[in-house]
Amino acid sequence: MHSEPHTLQQQAEERADALLDFYQHLGSYLLVNSGLVLLDLWQGGGLNWAFWPLLGWGIGIAAHALRTFVGTPGWRARLVARELQRLQARRH
Repeated sequence: MHSEPHTLQQQAEERADALLDFYQHLGSYLLVNSGLVLLDLWQGGGLNWAFWPLLGWGIGIAAHALRTFVGTPGWRARLVARELQRLQARRH
């Protein structure tokens, strides 16, 4: 018995996993950086050093958001199909 490579159920689960992963990443960013900003404000009365982790991690969050919300959904599937063809060609 041969099933479809990706059923709608599998696609929905993969998409849900990607969304949950992003939201967990965003939640960690907000929680940790809120603490860093509060610590920075408490220590010196302004944002002296907390800006840098906000910026660095923020770039990572932006990249993750682009991959999650803008990235081509079929891109990974095409890569997998191409690799499968390559491996099958090597076997024969």
